[in-house]
Amino acid sequence: MNEGLRVVDITQKFGGLLALDAVNIAVYPGEIVGIIGPNGAGKTTLFNVISGVYQPTSGHIYLNDQEITNLKPYQISQLGFSRTFQNIRLFTRMNVLENVQMGMCGKAKVSLFDNLFSTPKKRAETIRQRERAIEILRIMGLEDKKYHMPGSLPYGEQRRLEIARAMATDPTVLLLDEPAAGMNPTETEDLLNCINTIRDRFGIAILLIEHDMSLVMNVCQRIQVLDYGRAIASGLPEEVANNPQVVSAYLGADDDTESEEGN
Repeated sequence: MNEGLRVVDITQKFGGLLALDAVNIAVYPGEIVGIIGPNGAGKTTLFNVISGVYQPTSGHIYLNDQEITNLKPYQISQLGFSRTFQNIRLFTRMNVLENVQMGMCGKAKVSLFDNLFSTPKKRAETIRQRERAIEILRIMGLEDKKYHMPGSLPYGEQRRLEIARAMATDPTVLLLDEPAAGMNPTETEDLLNCINTIRDRFGIAILLIEHDMSLVMNVCQRIQVLDYGRAIASGLPEEVANNPQVVSAYLGADDDTESEEGN
């Protein structure tokens, strides 16, 4: 079986605009793959196609050897997929622990009857979810903040909380969209350590979009470069870093964060 994520010849058109041109990517369990490129390269568009937000014009997407090309986002999530977004999307009226537990709602192993009548099975599942949520918060360095409100957390911790909530779905494939955007160097270093811990602890496949080249070079096993929706380079970090075309066109490009709709 081909576990992980495979993107095969994905093309995405918006009217006369070719946003993605026959893109191919594979990410396997225990591997972190980075996608880089300038604003407008198609990085977030690719994430939206993979996660079911957009239906591709052509091509195929496989999650753990099952085709998911035309499935809805909630269906893809149920198969072991999770993602974060460029803009933080936390539940501001819930505390940190409750935010992570919300990520488990679709994975609850109880029936409607159990929920309505609070059966022993329901109570046991609630305990299991709480323990699992606390474990994830511990990995993300947030256990001591579990009763805090998200708005009271520093920006870097809010970013890590969003990843923790994504991990609460027990994904086999995790997509991280600009997780270090807006972070200072200390926060970025903490994030790097958390991402490595997630990979080592859970063995999941991680696909990462990021403008912070230091983070990409230090955390990714492989890197793919997009330009106007087309893959122009792929390889080990040192290979990509020494690719003259990449150096001139991307690594020296403006690192402004691209908008979700415009890339």
